[in-house]
Amino acid sequence: MRPPEPSAAAPKRPDVLVLGAGLAGISTALLLRRRHPEARILVIDQRSELPSSGSSVPLTGVGSVFFSLVLHAAELLAREHLPRYGEHFWFSPSPRASLAELSEVAADEFATCPAHHVDTARLAHELAERAEAEGVELQLGARVTSTHVDWPASRVSVETPEGPRELHARWVVDASGGEALLAHAIGLLQPLGAPAAHLAGANWTALASIDGDGEDDVPSPAPFPRSRELATQHFVGPRWRVRLCPHAGGGASVELLIEQSLWREVAGERGALEAYSRFVRDAPGLRDLLRTARIDPDSFHASRHEDRTVSRRCDRGWFLVGDAALTPQSLFGSSLDALARTAWNAVDVIADDLSGVASEAQVVERLGRHNLRERQHDTADAEALCTTSLELAGDAALLTVAFALRRSVQSQEIARVAADPHQLSVVSWHTLWQRSLRGGVYARLRRLARRRWETGRYGTKNRGWQVRLGPGEGTLRPLFAAVAQWIGVEYAGLREALRPADADPHVGDAPEIQRRTAALLVALEDARESAAPAPSRPLAISAPVLELEPPGTGEERDPFASIE
Repeated sequence: MRPPEPSAAAPKRPDVLVLGAGLAGISTALLLRRRHPEARILVIDQRSELPSSGSSVPLTGVGSVFFSLVLHAAELLAREHLPRYGEHFWFSPSPRASLAELSEVAADEFATCPAHHVDTARLAHELAERAEAEGVELQLGARVTSTHVDWPASRVSVETPEGPRELHARWVVDASGGEALLAHAIGLLQPLGAPAAHLAGANWTALASIDGDGEDDVPSPAPFPRSRELATQHFVGPRWRVRLCPHAGGGASVELLIEQSLWREVAGERGALEAYSRFVRDAPGLRDLLRTARIDPDSFHASRHEDRTVSRRCDRGWFLVGDAALTPQSLFGSSLDALARTAWNAVDVIADDLSGVASEAQVVERLGRHNLRERQHDTADAEALCTTSLELAGDAALLTVAFALRRSVQSQEIARVAADPHQLSVVSWHTLWQRSLRGGVYARLRRLARRRWETGRYGTKNRGWQVRLGPGEGTLRPLFAAVAQWIGVEYAGLREALRPADADPHVGDAPEIQRRTAALLVALEDARESAAPAPSRPLAISAPVLELEPPGTGEERDPFASIE
């Protein structure tokens, strides 16, 4: 996409000025144009051309509902992007384990809500073409030099190839991503007190098949009902996670999230690209998938990842959307969920203001409500932050509980928003209750992780661990499954605390009590649903089979040895 020729046609005084032509900015502009066709909308971006391809990320849950049903991009997603069939977590019993030796946690059944692996740059490019065709103005090569937000007119100074320019608009929407232009300009940034992490990723081609098909491919792990090729893969270890998302054109995006202190230890004097490539190639299981793979160095990106937030996400005359809103992320979450929520709320308020449906007093009141809802989200999600959750990543039992809790919250949100997209602007009491429960359990899991680390039991039960969970959207079954896993972990901790000093330290994580708890909770759910029968799926949880062996040792220096 080329920058337009300078002309008087570009609006000098748009109603809405969007900073950033990425997926968040384009989605907000397109939705606003459809809600209020008379609005003059200008999207600016410092890049001279929008990229047509980039990294692949999962589009699930609320984000999937937003793009499919609200932006009416379901046909585009189905045609140009890969379907996503769930996610798999891989746990290693030792630093040198092969893929066939890893334990796996995944879903037996797939969610009925459509999910995809989307190339965000490609999707933004496709939606930008639609937005321009529907009347949105796009100015590329415009770098923001200063901003001054005010009401009823804000001022943004930009540098363009034709020289400096000053833009005025009633509303400014910041969709600048991690740059967070308005958050810096207004002074909204707040630390969350979580440890910093390092984020690095690149696109790879010629990966081996994770299903082990063919004579030259990797050995196949324990069978699951369906192919893993189109699922999101998470390879996890103590204080790190590697995520694989397949590309529509072949290959995959491989993203590493690792605690900053561990990254410094692993990287040493190496450059960022070399350290990243070495780490993911040596990670348990990944060395099998990447042994003949090729990295695209031009796609490599790296940044310091800090869990931080903002004191407000909107006020009279401005809104923060997408990554610029700095919504706290969980280890399993997708930033596209936050994009959907913030974009919908921005459009909802701005469209009613421009059309005169809402008075100025009503606009101010709705902005306050939005900030309150976002603070409620932040508070409920505080214990599930991405970087703090890395403490659980190397222990299969603990991370399974966290994953199941996340799915229970997501299933309820999908059901609400799919039935009525206006629920994107509502925080229901049961969502907040489940998020608060999740936060409390996360805090407890991290205490258990530290205790297991101190006693040498962290990750010792990874071998043979396998849990299968069905989606069960709109029911309490995902929550029941999470509670069953949590009770099993707590029971195992109690047994360890009461065990005599000379007893065998390697015991199972109470598979029998997990099975009985799950059966009881499912029976309660069946009784609740009997009054109003609805389609449901059986919950299947297979107990872990534990065959513990001491971690392998070797003379070869291993970057994982320090975190074993």
